Amino acid sequence: MNAHASSSGHRMPAPSYLDALAEELGAVAGRIEREAKLRIDAAVADLGRRDAERELRVERLEKELRDRLATIKDGERGEQGEPGPAGQSVTAEDVAPDDVAEMVARAIETVRESKPAPRSDVVLNINPEGKPKKKTITTRRDADGNLVADVVEQA
Repeated sequence: MNAHASSSGHRMPAPSYLDALAEELGAVAGRIEREAKLRIDAAVADLGRRDAERELRVERLEKELRDRLATIKDGERGEQGEPGPAGQSVTAEDVAPDDVAEMVARAIETVRESKPAPRSDVVLNINPEGKPKKKTITTRRDADGNLVADVVEQA
């Protein structure tokens, strides 16, 4: 009787090399999956252990800090010092140099007399709809000498 024939005389298909290869690949894939899971579980456990150790160190440090702070207290009161000179109220005018008011006045006049900066366009492309818009910002002085910014938005 043929090795691939059954007792009833029907031929059973011979296992192919592809079937054997698929079976072996399945076994290898299963082994790799099990090993990977074991390694991942070990890594997660190690991370958990490290986290617990850090937490324990933090708790110990906090306790040491609380204990140390509990020992801190004010020292004994020292001797009374000699009386100081009589105090008096002081204003900004009392301590400012004599020429400060003149310097401030000159600075204000310089700003007031300054010429406007040359025109420069600033393009801002900050738009959530994705369509860039152009904004032109022009600075100038008004009739009173104040700095004014004109903003023109174009679609």
